[in-house]
Amino acid sequence: MHVRRIPLLVLALSLLLTGCGSGAEKTSNQSADQLVQVGLLALQKSDQNAAFSAFTSAVKKDPKNYYAHYNLGYIYQQRGNNVTALQEYQLALASKPDYVPALYNSGTIYGVSDPAHAISIYRSVVKLEPKNSAAYFNLGLLEAQSGKKAQGRKDIERAIVLDSSLAKRVPTGLFPDLAPGSPKTTASATASPTK
Repeated sequence: MHVRRIPLLVLALSLLLTGCGSGAEKTSNQSADQLVQVGLLALQKSDQNAAFSAFTSAVKKDPKNYYAHYNLGYIYQQRGNNVTALQEYQLALASKPDYVPALYNSGTIYGVSDPAHAISIYRSVVKLEPKNSAAYFNLGLLEAQSGKKAQGRKDIERAIVLDSSLAKRVPTGLFPDLAPGSPKTTASATASPTK
């Protein structure tokens, strides 16, 4: 999943800001953006509980903070609470409709429960990020599974052109000639992406 890394300077500033006062004081004196940085640091340390607390405090201070909502969605999704994850992704998208990580993660959830909606979401992702190989790959798989095999193949081929390592993830039997080492994959891996 997409969790962005924070620059070292911002990280140092976050550490400095969090090093003073009691926990309640820290939260009340910090801006939403500072709380997001604290949450990101906690995620880097694999402390989901501290991250969750920081992101929750951030959205209380700034309900339109799309990055805090996205990260809450990410945590809920990691915990298997997809309904609440989708709600958080939607809140992120309400503030920033073109925020690709929230769109992409929504697509991964809907891919299981509502493939047609997931296809639509992945189409939006690749429109915003034409070189997003993972989105093309997931889009192609969903299309192939829902009877649009030719379009699915085209999107999987596009994904492999963008990232040749994806060829080994094509399900056995779906498109055998796209398997690693096949003539089609070797040619696709060296071709330039199509527009």
